[in-house]
Amino acid sequence: MVGAQQVPPFAIAIVTLVFVVLVILALFFFRGYERLARRSLDRKCIGLELHDFPQPGDVILDYHTYHGFVAWFTQTRHHVALPPDDARTLLGRLLRFNLLWCLVTPGAFFIPPLALLNYFAERRSIADQEMNGGCLNG
Repeated sequence: MVGAQQVPPFAIAIVTLVFVVLVILALFFFRGYERLARRSLDRKCIGLELHDFPQPGDVILDYHTYHGFVAWFTQTRHHVALPPDDARTLLGRLLRFNLLWCLVTPGAFFIPPLALLNYFAERRSIADQEMNGGCLNG
């Protein structure tokens, strides 16, 4: 009988070891990629005046960024108070981040148009808040 052959125990051990090594490598890759993306996002705020609590004249920026690789993607919400000019600068930087880091995500086809629509909506929101004297007065 051909189907009654037994698999040697060392073959099972090798297949299990290969599987464990692949899972460990995938986790290291995931953590490293997430760390690179987080560092890139943190650099987007350099030189800008971000506030924990809105100051007079500040506007609220609420924007999402996306990054990932083939099998997953991560959405990060950015909800910050800052002066209008800094808000426009940060918004442009976050849009560029989205357009670059989303290229290898599962949603690469949908993220660029979504990012652009949200970009223009936030630009309009910043202008509206600025006309009303900032988020504290509007």
